[in-house]
Amino acid sequence: MKHTNKLWTLLLAVIALVVLCAFAASAEIVGGDCGASGSNLTWSYDTESKVLTISGTGAMADYDEDFRPPWYEYSSS
Repeated sequence: MKHTNKLWTLLLAVIALVVLCAFAASAEIVGGDCGASGSNLTWSYDTESKVLTISGTGAMADYDEDFRPPWYEYSSS
């Protein structure tokens, strides 16, 4: 009986580890350019922490309802 309990405990631990690894693997950092012509601006978005970072120099491109920023698809998740 003790052997069976240890086996179930080990099996549950392995399953928990697999599930945790699957969630950790889903984090992703995406990015690209976001500057107006002649600018040197880039953006990056960490899908796990939901942090948007804009770096560089110059003017940002104009964004509106018709021309949404490239990070828009991530901001609603």
